[in-house]
Amino acid sequence: MIENSNLACDHIESCNIEQSERHNRRDADYIASLDPRTLYVRLELTHNNDVYVAPEVEGKTLQEVYEEIKVMVKQKTGRRMQERIVEATDKKGRKKKRNGSSPIRESVVRIKPDTTMDDLMRYTQKVHERWGVRAIQIHIHRDEGHYEDPDNPETWIPNLHAHVIWDWMNHETGKSYKLNGNDCRQIQDMVAESLGMERGKSKEETGAEHLKRNEYILQKQKKELSELKEQTKEMRDDLQTAIDERNLLRAENEYARETLQDLRQEAADEQQRLSDEYEEKRKALDDSLVEKRNEGNRLNMSNKLRAKRNAELDNEITQKTVQSTRLDHEITSKSNKVEELNSQIGQAIEEKYEIRDHSDWQEPMFTGMGKYLYAVDEMVKFCVDAIIDFAKSGSGCRGGNHGVYFYDEESSAIKALMLKFAKLAAVSIEHVAQWLVWLAKELGQLTNMELHRADTEVKDIVDGKYDWRIERYENHNGLSR
Repeated sequence: MIENSNLACDHIESCNIEQSERHNRRDADYIASLDPRTLYVRLELTHNNDVYVAPEVEGKTLQEVYEEIKVMVKQKTGRRMQERIVEATDKKGRKKKRNGSSPIRESVVRIKPDTTMDDLMRYTQKVHERWGVRAIQIHIHRDEGHYEDPDNPETWIPNLHAHVIWDWMNHETGKSYKLNGNDCRQIQDMVAESLGMERGKSKEETGAEHLKRNEYILQKQKKELSELKEQTKEMRDDLQTAIDERNLLRAENEYARETLQDLRQEAADEQQRLSDEYEEKRKALDDSLVEKRNEGNRLNMSNKLRAKRNAELDNEITQKTVQSTRLDHEITSKSNKVEELNSQIGQAIEEKYEIRDHSDWQEPMFTGMGKYLYAVDEMVKFCVDAIIDFAKSGSGCRGGNHGVYFYDEESSAIKALMLKFAKLAAVSIEHVAQWLVWLAKELGQLTNMELHRADTEVKDIVDGKYDWRIERYENHNGLSR
């Protein structure tokens, strides 16, 4: 069996009649024998399954159909149908094995959530018209899958597929149909076209061997466990780095506070020195004025000479007063400059050191800025809502495809927004992606698992894994980047 995907696939092999019928009938003993680590059947979804049985085999078991084919082969060819592997020796004495006949074969066909029985009937009819092979049973299964995390029901991954039971015999000749490699490739084209899915790559192209469904799931779970361990190690390393950086910031901030205190004390000392100097100059000026006035009183001159002298003294006093006023302004200006210098020094030290301690204001500021952009920018709101919706959608199908993806218009908008912000802010697109996921986490109150799911899928957009979808969507809608 094969896991869900948008890539079409039909794997055909000899039918194990007993096992196939137990599986398709959902026998109770068969369900009880399943290992939920590799295959799980949710009986509450079994009513969504669908079955087709060809009229000519209605009411017959596959074993009964098999026995009828044996009789037909004997009648048409005069020989018994070869059922076991036969060893033969050629003219050169080499032993060769010849497989027994496989008159009944079984396909496992990957399907979409909206695949109908009519779609599968259309596919099997094309196969019949091309090669003569007839489908005698079709079973659509929508109740199988597995849990990525057995303890979390939201991690359910459905395995949507159909079983097609084929009569592989030519009832006119009594011989089985022979299909070559090119025929098998045509079958893959037919199933993709009939079900409206993309054509999968052959193992000749990928170099990968086909795995049974249980082997595939175990392999996938081992890979996911390995990735989870690596991510846990990286998170622990990042946490330790963050702790070290925080301790360093605290030490630097303590040093900055001590430095600021020293600078403030130096500024206060300088201000006191200037004040003392101002008082000394004012006292000297006052003493000089008193002396001048006493000198004028002591002069015994005529009224004219005294008036002239008094006028000179008044002029000198006025000049001294102007000089005193100018000195007052100069001292006041210097005091203001000292205060301004003190403020600038404090602000510079705080900006240099204290601004780096994000615990005081950085995260609230970023949250506020993000919420503001979310409120005023429709594109930011659309992208953040898409990330939140994707993260909370669990493992349910979205985006019009199998599995979990962003809708095409969502991935196109997110990629465009990241490119726009990266250019405006002169940062990398990865930084913008991290910011968007962070903002979605803050606004959507995402759990750790939801945050991991959103971060992984947005990173896929950054890494270009959505580019072909975005290009197809934008070309179809007449858009240009």
